[in-house]
Amino acid sequence: MSNANASYQSPLQGRYASPAMLKLFSNDTRYSTWRKLWVALAETEMELGLPITQEQVDELRAHIYDIDYDCVAAKEKEIRLVTAKQDPKNAKKPEQVLAKIVEGQIGKMYKEICLLQMPFVKDDKLSVAQYVESVAKELGKAVKVTGFVRFEKGEGIEKRQDDLAAEVSKLVNG
Repeated sequence: MSNANASYQSPLQGRYASPAMLKLFSNDTRYSTWRKLWVALAETEMELGLPITQEQVDELRAHIYDIDYDCVAAKEKEIRLVTAKQDPKNAKKPEQVLAKIVEGQIGKMYKEICLLQMPFVKDDKLSVAQYVESVAKELGKAVKVTGFVRFEKGEGIEKRQDDLAAEVSKLVNG
């Protein structure tokens, strides 16, 4: 898909998610669903006699899928900042410090959920994106990550199941 917001982005998506699920949890679906709810709310308010015109409802409906993702990211950052200000443990911190805290939280979230921002497994000082860029330079060609395999520590190893009661019984009874 050409639009990164048309599909949910997660390190686990290739392993656990169907294409339908990726679309369902995508940014496009999330934000357009909110807009559809706003249209339904406006229609209901208009039916109840509130001062909303059909032209206003039509204007909302016409722009359900026109999503400015930069604006959305800025608004989410603003909401996180307001939430941080309302936290009692941040009451005495200056706004510049809170802004840095929020940026750190967002950065940490992206490092945990975005493959290209995760630490490279063989050298955790590099992100996956930095490693891909260095390989591209070395090869003199563009390199694109098209897939990945997720390994979990201990995955595939059978854990030994010991029965302590049976062992004690065996030792006592001979």
